[in-house]
Amino acid sequence: MDISSIDDSHVRQAARGVGLDLAPEQVAGVVMYFKMIAGMAAAVNEFPLEAEAEHAAVFTPCSKPMPG
Repeated sequence: MDISSIDDSHVRQAARGVGLDLAPEQVAGVVMYFKMIAGMAAAVNEFPLEAEAEHAAVFTPCSKPMPG
């Protein structure tokens, strides 16, 4: 997705598509996060993988950081 195509209209349409009502004051923040996520997705998609690369058999999330 082209990050420049993410705007208020795009966000409102995406929200309607999943049955969400956004308050007008929420739209700018959602646009910001959509753009941030699109940038992250682009970085992941640009990472080269070999055709024979295998997926991880088991996903183990990191433990929650300890306070302090």
